[in-house]
Amino acid sequence: MKSGVIEERNPAIYFVVLYIFISTGRLHELIPGLAGLPVGKVFLLLALWAAFSLDKGRPPLVENGHIAIKRMIYFVILAVISLSFSVWKGASFEVLKGPILSMAILYFLVLKTTKSYLDVKFYFFSLLIIAGSLAISTATLGATGRLSVGVTLDPNDLAMVLVTILPFSIIYFLKSTGTMRMTYGGLMVVVLLAIILTGSRGGFLGLVAVMGYLVFKRYPGVNGEKGKIYFFRKTTLTAVAVSVFLALSPPEYIERINSLFNLEDDYNVSNSKTGRLGIWASGIDIMMSRPYGVGIGAFPAAQGMLADDGAYKTAHNTLLLVGVELGFLGLLLFLSFYVLAIKSLSKIQSASTPEKREMCLFGIALRASLLGFFVTSFFLSQAYSSLFYFLIALSVLLSLVYEKNESNCNDNCEMVDSPKSAGNGVLR
Repeated sequence: MKSGVIEERNPAIYFVVLYIFISTGRLHELIPGLAGLPVGKVFLLLALWAAFSLDKGRPPLVENGHIAIKRMIYFVILAVISLSFSVWKGASFEVLKGPILSMAILYFLVLKTTKSYLDVKFYFFSLLIIAGSLAISTATLGATGRLSVGVTLDPNDLAMVLVTILPFSIIYFLKSTGTMRMTYGGLMVVVLLAIILTGSRGGFLGLVAVMGYLVFKRYPGVNGEKGKIYFFRKTTLTAVAVSVFLALSPPEYIERINSLFNLEDDYNVSNSKTGRLGIWASGIDIMMSRPYGVGIGAFPAAQGMLADDGAYKTAHNTLLLVGVELGFLGLLLFLSFYVLAIKSLSKIQSASTPEKREMCLFGIALRASLLGFFVTSFFLSQAYSSLFYFLIALSVLLSLVYEKNESNCNDNCEMVDSPKSAGNGVLR
């Protein structure tokens, strides 16, 4: 990526992003009449056609033998094999042809259609569109109680998506100037409001984790200095977030948050059959008795048939879900995706040019997003969420474009930088 070279965006990613809007953001459900139509299949076919037909001249950033490709192949193979020992083969088959197929295809499409940093940034921006659409739709419902939009996402799921994507709106706010900073700041406020309106306690914990990381993280500054130019912006960010929370949180939400400090009477603790702690305890027992797993998608059946006083409930914990369904090997494979992302992002260190500093900022956003997903999904069954694997793919891709930038810019990049322009992240 030499200085002065104008990159071109792969036209195929426009079609892939449309599929991301459907499979990850469920944005079609916001349009009356579309929720029951096979919109996802249509856009999936378009994305596959585009990936194999457009821009064949340039190779993708990720080669076929890359560990990111192999890791997903192993995971899918294990999921297919689990069908043979599933305690509920019908449910396993439905999950294989539904969530597993969808998230695997999306993962491979993103890896194989990304050919430049411009492509990676377009995928980052698509996350803002998802968060903005969901947040605005939620904030304008005009209803009371715990809110959600669409058919698929319940309040907890919606909070998970918004908390996971929130870091990108914050990073765009921090690195931008002028009118665009105001725009991204407005988006950030709307997303925060929507998280509050879901009334999700897991979403609140994820929000605290994400905001804490982003506020206390040291940011890359001018000439390698750490974060001095971002101190005022982070202070403003903190003030805005606290003000929004205090001013817009309804009494019912504050009461739900306060219940986190008094769990003795909470159903998740007191109800040993259907509460989360009871389900987690029975799930651990099942995993110990069947270390090879009960089959993909079969947790509810296993919990009802194999646990003492089972209630046919889902795991309400992502790690437990994959551990029970795919065994210890599946759990290790799932955790290895986190390791893959962390190792990839750890390579993004130096910020000696504006473009590399922008990559560092996006790396911070990805770390915060993965942290937000981990915390919120700890209370949900989201082991096969397309959003999670999308973030893993972006982590790998950002690392590759950073390494490509570094190798090409060692002697060819002239840095033009100042505190005034530091937030823009433009290579001149």
